[in-house]
Amino acid sequence: MSTISKIVKEFVEKYNPDVVIFIPSKENEDDYRRFSLYKKFIEKNITSDYDVNDYSVENIIFIVNKNIFNKSEEDLRKISKVIKYNRDHTNGSNDYDSLNYMLRLLNGHLQHTYSNKGK
Repeated sequence: MSTISKIVKEFVEKYNPDVVIFIPSKENEDDYRRFSLYKKFIEKNITSDYDVNDYSVENIIFIVNKNIFNKSEEDLRKISKVIKYNRDHTNGSNDYDSLNYMLRLLNGHLQHTYSNKGK
């Protein structure tokens, strides 16, 4: 577990990503203990610039940069396009569901923040 946490922490520190999607389970595993342990371990060890959320139906952990929504509307729309492209070209259901979840979250923020602009 410490190896996974170290990898995630080093990746976040090196690349400063907006979102990391992490699926800590084996294929077709119904046991959620691994998911819960990894999530708690990552939450405890990740830098404070990130929030750790989950989509527990699919055993997916989202590590989201807290500053993602401080980006410009143009940057957020670019991120949205990348997520949509990846979602539409994925082969696995977990990947599709997780990318779709992030896309809904991001587009909801864009609609809420920028739809009333100029009114």
